[in-house]
Amino acid sequence: MNNQCILKVSKSLNKFSAIVFGCTFLAISTNSQAESCNDAKAIEQYNTAISAPDITHKLELLQQATTACSATYEILLELGDAYFENQQLDYAINTYSRTLNRSISDSQAKQANIFMRLMYAYNSKAERLTVNQYARKIQLLKANGMTWDMASEQSYQALYRKNKQQLTEVPVTAEELKIGLNKADEPSNRNLAVIGIDDDTSSSSVQIDMDIKFSSDSSSLTLASKDTLNQIINALNSNSDSIEQIKVIGHTDSKGTNLYNQHLSERRARTVSNYIQEKTPSLYARLISLGMGESELIDTSNSESAHALNRRVVFQIE
Repeated sequence: MNNQCILKVSKSLNKFSAIVFGCTFLAISTNSQAESCNDAKAIEQYNTAISAPDITHKLELLQQATTACSATYEILLELGDAYFENQQLDYAINTYSRTLNRSISDSQAKQANIFMRLMYAYNSKAERLTVNQYARKIQLLKANGMTWDMASEQSYQALYRKNKQQLTEVPVTAEELKIGLNKADEPSNRNLAVIGIDDDTSSSSVQIDMDIKFSSDSSSLTLASKDTLNQIINALNSNSDSIEQIKVIGHTDSKGTNLYNQHLSERRARTVSNYIQEKTPSLYARLISLGMGESELIDTSNSESAHALNRRVVFQIE
């Protein structure tokens, strides 16, 4: 990986070109052989596709190889990249999601690599909430000890910072939330939801993980948090007929004792629940507030930026 490739990633995030994939991703996650495929013809098609200059021919070869070896991580990943290169974003997202369902649980780096591809695909669709959701999945993998090469880390950080800036500067609209809630009602599209879904695929819940933040040792809503909550309330009202339950889940940073943080997270959840109830009394019976204390830190480093990230409230919609 050279600096020129990294520079292209950071300069053209919205035009994530094939050369960026070649520089940043294929070098770290795909092999010249489709390791788990035993079909000789499929392997030949895969190897030919890697160097095929024509995208139409490449797609044709990879589709044929995938038919023969549908469970192969390397082939699916290459096919997703080809769809992305051809600006067939929904096909790319679907293929990357299929790749996640393959047997890659033994490799956190492989999971993070797919999450980052999904970040870029959704960024191209301007679905910033989903970009943020996959960024958080990568953060959790990193917190659990996942390591990858410097080029991947720099590419991830570049898009993560850009997306966080967009979320900070431009308020999330109720329409964005509505799209996510509507998509979550379609089981076949669950892995495409704008907001993001519980990792438990048997669950029908949607998790809204947005910037409802608190000052240190505080359960009071900031003006910015109230603005964000108002957007969420608008979306919930628009989809109230399909909502059975709204869990409001409070979190803290790692400062203080476990017991103190547990109580603080519960107070934060109640503050948000009370605000929603005040604005929309009809949702009262479906609201449940609970606290997780410091048990689910997004960033485990002992820095002020990490602490600020961990002080939050998220929603689980069922």
